[in-house]
Parts: sequence; structure tokens; C-alpha cells
Amino acid sequence: MSQAMKGLRVLDLSMGVAGPHAGMLCRQHGAEVVKVESPGGDWARTMGRQFGDLSSYMVAYNRGKQSLAVDFQDLEALAIVQRAAGEADVVIESFRSGVLARHGLDYASVRRANPRVVYLSVTGFGQTGPMATLPATDGVMQGFSGFMHMNAGADGVPRRVDMVMMDVITGLYAFQAITTALLERAQGATEGKYIDCSLMQSAIAFQTTKLAEMAAGGMNRAMYAPLGVMRTADGNISISVMRDKHFVALCHALGRDDLALDPRYASRDSRLTHEAPLMAALRAEFERRTTEQIADLLEEAGVLHTRVLSYEQLLAHPQVEHQHAVAWAEQDGLAQRLPLGNVPGAQPFDTGAAQQAPHIGQQSRAVLAGWGVPAHTIDALVARGAVRQWSPAA
Repeated sequence: MSQAMKGLRVLDLSMGVAGPHAGMLCRQHGAEVVKVESPGGDWARTMGRQFGDLSSYMVAYNRGKQSLAVDFQDLEALAIVQRAAGEADVVIESFRSGVLARHGLDYASVRRANPRVVYLSVTGFGQTGPMATLPATDGVMQGFSGFMHMNAGADGVPRRVDMVMMDVITGLYAFQAITTALLERAQGATEGKYIDCSLMQSAIAFQTTKLAEMAAGGMNRAMYAPLGVMRTADGNISISVMRDKHFVALCHALGRDDLALDPRYASRDSRLTHEAPLMAALRAEFERRTTEQIADLLEEAGVLHTRVLSYEQLLAHPQVEHQHAVAWAEQDGLAQRLPLGNVPGAQPFDTGAAQQAPHIGQQSRAVLAGWGVPAHTIDALVARGAVRQWSPAA
């Protein structure tokens, strides 16, 4: 597997999910990533289920990083971080517009010392405009971006997807932008690049097809029918029947050749026009059979389908195991191993200590020493609380 970013230094000043996700992807492709956070820690450490100073979100998007916990109000400590930014290949931050300028860590300040830096800013709504100074969370962006409206239930009530989808997507777009900027630099560009990567822009880019459908007047039209989740006698199956021949095969497998011969369902367009009666007839056939019975029938008929799995079933599935799609990794502070998805194209996760998410300031002394800070200076910084060094007893 590629370690294309080996030797590159990433200074990750970001918090939450989007910026840390981009930084974690850099780490998985070989970069050295130092996570700079306050002595109180990244607020993502408090998201969802917590265990000590960690959370599932913190572990998922900060694997393999080193944590330096530093108080920017201490000018000596801040100067050390400023020097590190001046030597970094990539800087990632997620503060509101203007905040880092007060600390000399904004793009303009870093660029003066480091003109080849690739500097990525993650915000809610971008660096300029009437909402530039407003914070945003994933839940806010799912609402603002139209996603909740598009995802409304049958009752018309907009629904939020219960995961930080917009944050994760923003992290992917951010990593893509970092990678192309580094490629430009490797091809001879004498300057680095500033990347303005907002949750708003990422959410819009992600939904391009739905926006296009809306503009064409067809957003509420299904792609084809039958499509979706069908309840069985003991579970659920998701089916995807686009082609006419597959529809005929489905009807035959269910013993409903009459549906295949019905002129209302003779083509994809006509099936969409008469979707409601078609789906009602099919649901009745699914509900009187078990999931295993339906799955066997559909597999033999060559109809695209899958049983709707729980996470427990997914992780135990032989295909997932065969593809090594998940690494069961150790994490300090937890007795059980955690299932972590291996990133496509990246080095598979080391399941040991090297790929664990750090505690607050776990590597503070080591990071500072690696940056050339004398031991007596590190001791003084720790003693006055400007730097936090984690210890197992803390």
C-alpha cells in the first residue's frame, strides 16, 4: 500500500470532525501529524459515548496522531507553535474567521515564514459573506443545506441522518484538496496554497445530483421502481430493480407473473407512474415470506438485493472479513478492541499503539523535544500550565 505522504509534516490545529478527519487521512497515507489542542482538549472528546478523555468520534478521526496540548495565551508556548507552522508542509485549522490572526497562526502570518505551506481552513459557511462568522455543526448544516428537506419522511417532516455526515464529507473533500495542492507543489509550484473548505460548500457539492433534479422539476421522483426497503416476515431486504428483465425475473420469482404482464408496469417510466399499486402488491408478497426465503429467490433470479444488516451483522459478515475492511484496534483506556474501517488505498491500520488516538497532551514533551525545544524550557512550560503533559495517573 502507498505511503505517499511519508516525510510530510502536518500541523493539525482543528477540532471536531471535518478537519481532524482530513488530518487523519494524511496520517494514514504516511504523514507525521501533530494535533495541537488546548489543555482542555478538542471538544470532539466529549461527543457521543465517552471513555475518559476520549470518545468514539475522537478515536475515529484522530488515529495515529501525536497530541500537543498548549495554551495559546502563553506567548512562549505560542511562539513555539508559530515556528512549527513555519516549517510544516500542511496546516489544518477550523477556527472561526479571524480568530487565528490574533495568534499569528492565520494563513497570511504562516505564509510569510513558509510560502510553500498548504493551509486548509475548515469553517461552517466560508471565510467571507454575511454568515462567515457564524459557527455551524453537522446538524445545522444538514438543515441549512436542504439535506433534511430532501430526506423528509412520508409524513413530510424533515429528518436528520443520525451521523455526522456533512462533517465526514467535508473531511474527504478537504483531504482531496490537500492532496492536489501537494501534487502541484511536487510538480514544481514555488508557492503553496490556501484552501477554504466549508461545510456549506461540501454539503452543496455532495448533493449536486439532487439540486440538478430539483432545478429540472423532478426531485421527488424516484430513480426507478421497485426500489427500496421491503419488510419480510422476520426482517427487511433492500431491492434495486432498474431493468425490465430484472423486473420480470422478480415477478416470476415471487409467483406474480401477472404483474410482469400488466401494461401499467411494462416499462421503467410506466412503473414509476404506477409506483404505489405496484409497491403495495410487491410488499404483500415479501411480507408473507421470511428474509432467507426471499433472499434465496432473488439470488436465484439475479435480482439486485441485500438483507438489511445491523452493525453487528456487518462486522461478522464473511465478505467484510475477507476484504479486511475493518481493523479491530486496541485503544488505551478501553478493555475491548474497536472496529475501525480501513481507508481505501491507504496503509491498513496498525492495530497496536502506533495507531491509537492520543490522550490530551500525551506526546507533548516528545513533540516539543522533536521540535528542538530544550528540556528545561519544556519543564518550565509544563510547570506553569502552558503545556499539558498527559500521564496515566492524570
